[in-house]
Amino acid sequence: MSGRVQLSLFDDDAAPRVSARRSRVADLEQLVERAHPFDLPPEPYPLLIGTSGGRTSGYQLRQYIDRHGLEVVNGPRVAVCFTNTGEEHELTLDFLHEQETRWGVNVVWLEYRFVPFPPALLADESFRSLRRRQYEDRADKGLRAELAAVMTEAGFPDRAGDILAGRECLNGRDAYAVVTYETASRNREPFEEMLAVREEYRRSVKGLPGCLPNTANNGMCTGQLKVNVMARYMADRFGVDKRGYAVALALRADGRDDERTGAIRGRESDGGLPIFPLWESGVERADVEAFWAGQPFDLRIPGYKGNCRLCHLKATHTLQYLVRGDPADAAWRADWEARTGDRFARGKPSYRRMATELRLFEEPPDDDASGLSCGSGYCGTD
Repeated sequence: MSGRVQLSLFDDDAAPRVSARRSRVADLEQLVERAHPFDLPPEPYPLLIGTSGGRTSGYQLRQYIDRHGLEVVNGPRVAVCFTNTGEEHELTLDFLHEQETRWGVNVVWLEYRFVPFPPALLADESFRSLRRRQYEDRADKGLRAELAAVMTEAGFPDRAGDILAGRECLNGRDAYAVVTYETASRNREPFEEMLAVREEYRRSVKGLPGCLPNTANNGMCTGQLKVNVMARYMADRFGVDKRGYAVALALRADGRDDERTGAIRGRESDGGLPIFPLWESGVERADVEAFWAGQPFDLRIPGYKGNCRLCHLKATHTLQYLVRGDPADAAWRADWEARTGDRFARGKPSYRRMATELRLFEEPPDDDASGLSCGSGYCGTD
């Protein structure tokens, strides 16, 4: 990845400021009390318009622009954010870039980053021993306090807070970078970093191998690379905690989107209170397709390919068809499965087996039969 990036850290200096800020949410339901689905939440609550770089989220963004104008959408109470994992199709990045340049909208491109503890601290055997003992006896408040004191002295009071609260503490802190279309990762770098730091933590503290995002813990993928990244950005920009803003998710009123919305609606989230203006407006896939048919540009990716290139949530026959066209990504996923002994797609063949042993499908799958459904509202192309 070339070019400069703006790195913003949820660090020891920022953490006390963030924790000291009083959340502006007195009642979460205030955030969804809107006369029109595309109205902004009442002041002073900020709005995060999440975009996956797909057609439906692009349609949602255009509705906000048409209703409020660029002065509001690019204004002080709204953030339009895209979180890049390095696994997105190049055509997805092109499509989103066309939206921001043709429409004049300010899209904030974000990526996951990790800031490790100093090497000297990680190499200190007394520190390593203390972490292992604290993990093995997590109920011991004395060990918690001892480890928290070491973290604070080392300049990581936010990690000390995690330990005192009984939460797991990685070998550093999660952070984010603000990038651009030109500097955004194209080769899975954020995804690789997220997996590697968690593998190292599990190995050094728990004595366990790494683990992978799969049907048992999808939050590790969407949660760490998208939801939490956006939440840190919102905290830095607006001074709100994870429940101090509304997030507009582009889920429609038909098919799997309708099912996802029912599961998420009204539920507190680690990444803002979800609102669903498309669902509330009764927007269906045909409406989105009709809109893009009238535009001078469109996303040139078939729906069955999805946004994330070889996402494990695709149907098995879809993956078997796609691995032939993306051997590098298939090899990357196969290597991680071998490295951890875990699977991206539990209940499905390994990526190595799909790429080398199984009969590959000759015909592309139907767009509606891909089985892609993470249920988050942060991914997808159609």
